Amino acid sequence: MTVAEQKGVGVTIDGEVIENRALMTLGIDELVPAPWGNFRLQRDPGSFAELKESIRAEGINQNLVVRPVQAQGGWVYQVLAGYGRWEAAKDVGLAQVPVMVRLVDDRQAKNIMLAENAVREDLNDAVLIEQYAALVGNFDGDFNKAAEFLGVSESKLRRYVQLKNCHEGVLTALANKLIHLGHAEILSQLATDEQKRLLDRVIVEGLSVKELRDVAARVQVPLSYARFDKADCVACPHNSEVQQSLFDSGVAGGLCGNSECFKAKSGEWFRAHLAELESDHATVIGENVKPVSDTQRIDAVVLGDEHVKNECAGCAHNAVIVSTALKTFGDCTEGRCTNQECFDQAKEAYRLATGPEASAGAEQSHEVPAPEATPAPASQGATNPPAKKKTTAKATPKKQLNYHAKIQRVAAARYLKDHREAANLDLVFAVAGAINAFPGNFDGKLEGDLESVQVTCSIPKLIEVCSRMSREQLEETLAKVSDLWVEQATSKYGGEDLYSDGVFQQVNKMARGGDGSAAYYIDAWQPSEESLSVYTKAELEIVLSEAVEPHESFRDFYERTHGKGAFKKLMAMKSKERLEAILSCTDFNWAGFAPRPYLTDNA
Repeated sequence: MTVAEQKGVGVTIDGEVIENRALMTLGIDELVPAPWGNFRLQRDPGSFAELKESIRAEGINQNLVVRPVQAQGGWVYQVLAGYGRWEAAKDVGLAQVPVMVRLVDDRQAKNIMLAENAVREDLNDAVLIEQYAALVGNFDGDFNKAAEFLGVSESKLRRYVQLKNCHEGVLTALANKLIHLGHAEILSQLATDEQKRLLDRVIVEGLSVKELRDVAARVQVPLSYARFDKADCVACPHNSEVQQSLFDSGVAGGLCGNSECFKAKSGEWFRAHLAELESDHATVIGENVKPVSDTQRIDAVVLGDEHVKNECAGCAHNAVIVSTALKTFGDCTEGRCTNQECFDQAKEAYRLATGPEASAGAEQSHEVPAPEATPAPASQGATNPPAKKKTTAKATPKKQLNYHAKIQRVAAARYLKDHREAANLDLVFAVAGAINAFPGNFDGKLEGDLESVQVTCSIPKLIEVCSRMSREQLEETLAKVSDLWVEQATSKYGGEDLYSDGVFQQVNKMARGGDGSAAYYIDAWQPSEESLSVYTKAELEIVLSEAVEPHESFRDFYERTHGKGAFKKLMAMKSKERLEAILSCTDFNWAGFAPRPYLTDNA
């Protein structure tokens, strides 16, 4: 059992509550290595000897970072940072070491270990390349988040990760300081054979970075590697076969002598390729930061049809791994799970549910009830299909959550405005808004929870407190700002991360608890390029296949009006063309329909 890091959360071990980031002293034998081992690839023997002498003389002056993990026979502490200090302490015979305890899950633990190694001053560039790439991979290819976590610039991170495309010999030469980082950057852009050939020249002839750049600019790249449109290459003077043929055969076996042009066209093609992939898939990761071997194949045989369809289809951990190597540039491996813990949990749940040893209790222990589907308005006679139970928490892409939050905000505000009297909502908002706007006016005049919460003036907390009060209690304060607050809630779309807006979350929660709220949420959703583009290709296919009685599904409608097999062809289109084709079907009746992911995403 591991514990994900949360503010104010602790674990009880041997009767003692251990809080996150607690400082304590542990016996050397209480520590164990993390299951994936030390990410440090090499250690300088001289520096390690100096470390041992320092520890022997003065002890350890920097805490190791550990995490408690429940294992057979009790709790153990896995070392996340400070492997060198731990090993040195054992060598010199220390009985105890100072530690900081972190309550983190596997992914957070790996981030801590990678960051610890990446910021050490004694690491050479070859090690940094591995550490930086692994860290970005652990953030599922999100360079911005990885850079923020590490405390370095995103451009620096990208520069180093690009070097993962280097041949092994290049990285070895870099580690041994036979070449400079600039040499490796130039070589990383070439085919493997050319990297090896030019590496030998750099070492033997002592080529400078500038000289290597001039040589690399004249390197001939096989045109068969090109993924861009090669129409211009047929008659290009830099095509080695242009004198032999002015037809396509001159491209098939030709060599491009203008590497800068080849690189520019490849980059343009790759950016368009990524944009298309990102429109159809939740997560797209380069193989240089997340190798296919570090992921799990999403397979219905292993996870079950229902889980793959209802959970994996739109999950942020369902990734496409894209090759960045020159020869296989842009090749994709789809349907790869990047969350090992979630994958293992789903796999075990399906095994228990289908194996001979399955029992009702075992099945229930691995399931978390999904929110019930919200019924359509009675006036439209429509009901969305009930939501299925799910085995693990689905990681919904932030783009989708933010769009759902945007229109749910409108639905919640409209519902509350129409029903505020029955639930005292006018007074709830009046009190919460007044305290938030004029905290000084109520100093010493409020009682109980309101008096304590007015210090921070947290609107979500104020609303929560007020919603528990009677009308008589609420009427003791101002009750004239409800309409203004609802207007603000409807029009406030500022900020990139709408879903994390605490005010919206509280309002949405309250609105969803009322009778008849379904109609507001369904009416707020409308088919558009924006509303449909937030879903992955697999999830969109599921959405379009959902029927809302008495109407047919869009899939059935499209097959009926365009012929058998038309829907399959529709889903095979490029994302923009697909959305245009869907929205051009103006005869389809969307009344009473809203996608299940939108209705079940609950702030």
